[in-house]
Amino acid sequence: MRKGSLTVFFSLILTILCTLFFSMSEAIRIVGMSNRSKVVTREALASVCSEYQPYLWDTYQILAVDGAYGKEQWEETMVENRMDDFLWTNCNSGKGFFQVEPVGTEIEKYSLLTDGEGAIFMHQAANMAIKQMSMEAIQNWSEMVKNLNGDEETAIDVDAAVDAAQEALEHPEKMEGTGEAMEEPELEELPPATYDNPFDIYGQIKEKGWLGLVTDGENISEKSMSTDQVVSKRTLRKGTETISQDAMDLPMYEWYLLKQFGHYGNQKEGPGLAYQVEYIIAGKSSDKENLEYIVGALLGVREVANMVTITSSPQMMQQAAQLSVSLAGASANPALIKLVQAGVIAVWALVESILDVRTLLNGGKVAIKKTQEQWTSQLYALAAYLSPSQKAKESEKGISYAYYLASKLLLLNRKALGLRPLDLMEEDLRQQEKYTNCRMDHMICSMEAFCSYSSQPIFTSVIGEGIASKSLYDYQCHQSISY
Repeated sequence: MRKGSLTVFFSLILTILCTLFFSMSEAIRIVGMSNRSKVVTREALASVCSEYQPYLWDTYQILAVDGAYGKEQWEETMVENRMDDFLWTNCNSGKGFFQVEPVGTEIEKYSLLTDGEGAIFMHQAANMAIKQMSMEAIQNWSEMVKNLNGDEETAIDVDAAVDAAQEALEHPEKMEGTGEAMEEPELEELPPATYDNPFDIYGQIKEKGWLGLVTDGENISEKSMSTDQVVSKRTLRKGTETISQDAMDLPMYEWYLLKQFGHYGNQKEGPGLAYQVEYIIAGKSSDKENLEYIVGALLGVREVANMVTITSSPQMMQQAAQLSVSLAGASANPALIKLVQAGVIAVWALVESILDVRTLLNGGKVAIKKTQEQWTSQLYALAAYLSPSQKAKESEKGISYAYYLASKLLLLNRKALGLRPLDLMEEDLRQQEKYTNCRMDHMICSMEAFCSYSSQPIFTSVIGEGIASKSLYDYQCHQSISY
């Protein structure tokens, strides 16, 4: 057997080298475990967000995590506990040199789909629309919506015009001594059998109601929903993250609404409301009420446009004057005839508007401002146009019903525009057997997590416990994520 020996000096050198080696190894571990904790946090947060609500994505292309995990009551610890599950799974996926253990998770900030009166939802929806459309389609749609922005809620008071005309006809003595001579040439009275009395026609219009005039009444949806506790009316849970109210691409959001939600002529299948865009605009509890509101608004818009066409046409104004003379009598006070003429024009424009709305509801297009060639109704035969089978002439360059809905969406206030679609989405979601407890103000769209980790030193027996401070093995990580 051979004998060996070490000098004291060499032993000291070897001890120093070993201490240096293990110290460097422990330092590498400390840095590696810090990086490992960041990776684990990022993976766990991504895993939480990967459990997005599947029905919202499949049906509406909206990403959000149900923070209540299908339960009626919300508890913030639910998400934190789920995050902890992923942390432990990821940390234990491989024992190794850089092993760390989770200590705790805190969700410091989060935003919900309903935050900012639906601002979170609106931004996500608009971004989804941009991803789905070509650049040319985006430009065309934006320009079209911009042109419709002038459709303000201006309406002609037909009731007032007709009432004033009828009052003047019934009490012509009240008009004596008023008015100036008529500028039009003298007009003769028409035989009564050659024209329909427009004021009688207006009485029939009021009796039938708007829906009875523009539809056959048989294909109107009878669906309804309770609006007492919908998203737009109840007190909502709010996220803890500050929501930016920066400008968004409103035309793209409107395109999303028209694509994802049903409307008359393109009804939504299923148990919820069929005329969903109409609900977003009107906010009524039934399809019939919402459609009636839209029809009334459309008639108002078309009435104004058609009045402009009549008053801009000398020929049409001449016809209105001729009929007014026939109703009032050629010898009537000029002021009375002018008043009757205003009522006649209002009823004529309304009848043409009814024809326009019928065309729109049947999928056709109507010119924004008509020429005489595009005009349909004849003044002396207005009764013939009360039948639902009568429609206005179509215009290839005109505007469809969907575009008119877009113009009405532009007039909504921010809250209605952002939250009413969520009313429909929540109602639809809760109709699904697995999601009866889901709420839109439980849906998380972004979050920031704070995670703590700890570990134990390996080489303290070599380098000494006093060198490796305990604080070196405690790690804190901040990580945020959003859809």
